[in-house]
Amino acid sequence: MKNLFLLLLGIFLGWEGPSLGATFLPLSSPLYDSLSFLEAKGCLPSAILDTRPLSRREVFRLLEEASFCPQSFPLKEFHLNRLREYLAYEPELSFFRPLDGLKLQGFYLARAPRTGRLPLYFKRGRSLRRGLRNEFFFFSRLEGERFSFFLAPRLKFEGGKTKTSMEEGYLAATLGPFTLLAGRLSQHWGPQERSPLLLSENPRPFKLLLLTNESPFLLEDLGLLRLTFFVTRLGSQRAVPHPYLWGLKVVLKPRPGLELSASRTALLGGKGRDNSLKTWLKSLLGLKENLGQKGKEVGDQRFSLGLKLIRPKDLPFTLYFSLGREHLVENILREWATGAGLYLPTFLREDLSLRLEFLHTPSNWNLHYLYRSGYTYQGRGIGTHIFGKGHLWYGKLSKQWPSLGLETEVQLELAKDHFRGRDETYTLEVRRLSKRKVFSLALGLRRYQGRSLPLFKLSLTLR
Repeated sequence: MKNLFLLLLGIFLGWEGPSLGATFLPLSSPLYDSLSFLEAKGCLPSAILDTRPLSRREVFRLLEEASFCPQSFPLKEFHLNRLREYLAYEPELSFFRPLDGLKLQGFYLARAPRTGRLPLYFKRGRSLRRGLRNEFFFFSRLEGERFSFFLAPRLKFEGGKTKTSMEEGYLAATLGPFTLLAGRLSQHWGPQERSPLLLSENPRPFKLLLLTNESPFLLEDLGLLRLTFFVTRLGSQRAVPHPYLWGLKVVLKPRPGLELSASRTALLGGKGRDNSLKTWLKSLLGLKENLGQKGKEVGDQRFSLGLKLIRPKDLPFTLYFSLGREHLVENILREWATGAGLYLPTFLREDLSLRLEFLHTPSNWNLHYLYRSGYTYQGRGIGTHIFGKGHLWYGKLSKQWPSLGLETEVQLELAKDHFRGRDETYTLEVRRLSKRKVFSLALGLRRYQGRSLPLFKLSLTLR
């Protein structure tokens, strides 16, 4: 994998055409809510938001596109101004900021959970434990004509101990419309906000090589196209140590109100298993999978299909569906994972929006007889956090307060699977965004294995 990166980097260094580097907007950024709102209202006909994160260059392009939207509706300027103020970024300029921002984040859990067979998850691989935990982040960023990088080292204070780690950090090289990235970066694949099937923010960001076109290509008679490919090698604390994981996603937007996507990921190789080019080719082509013979089994493959419909007129809404399969070859018509979602940018009132989602997973989801650690990274589901047969209901009601620069969210999640049993989460969050800071306060209640777990979260980001 290191040789592959050096080869691609050499090609990028030799490129003589125009290029512009750009870092990526974190998955936790509230700007994605603004982009989803403007897309549902018909002001972002070229947006492809199902493959995240987006680069800051692409977000700036979408801001310009939405600024020329002829439609007039309440809260349009509110979301446009939020994008303008928070980006604070001119793409024609190059700069280096050793200290681009700071973030202080605190969690408090009143009671200790009973973990059961799998740990009680939280975003980015964080385990929920009783007591107070504080985290402090530094951000460093370079935006260059050819290269950019982003670093987010973390200091964690918990139980009287201090630990340091790299939350996210990567180097990105830009070649015309393509970006090659090496480092730690979370990804989100799918129209679902809460729990996409294949890639999500549930685990800690893993080290990867990623190649993508930041802005979609315009293909004659076909529409817009975005491609994303990544490869990584997972850790040693697994039933099969150091397996490889790769993924490919293709999104086609033939018209502004229709999006089609196809995604594939696969585990292969690892210690004691075949890591040859022949095995890689079979995995990429979907061959020799689920044979029931350990010596000939290529790996653990999966795929998902997505459909997204956007209707901006009259009563605007975004409707989306997803289908997924754990195995690609055998019994292809059985054991499907299914998901659906509805987003209403205006619900009952102009300043209210509503999102509803449902997900069902089959008995073999995130599991595999050979890669017994499952489709996980450091014990957390790489995609959805549902293991085996289960389901998830998710709802989010948001209200904007433009005069105060505030927004409030009420979230409800009801999940159940074969391993964890019933898991309920209720959250109330208040956020205030301004040009230089984001303040967030969240109060939550989690009911898990018969225990009520009050959770408090406070976050302040300064730029």
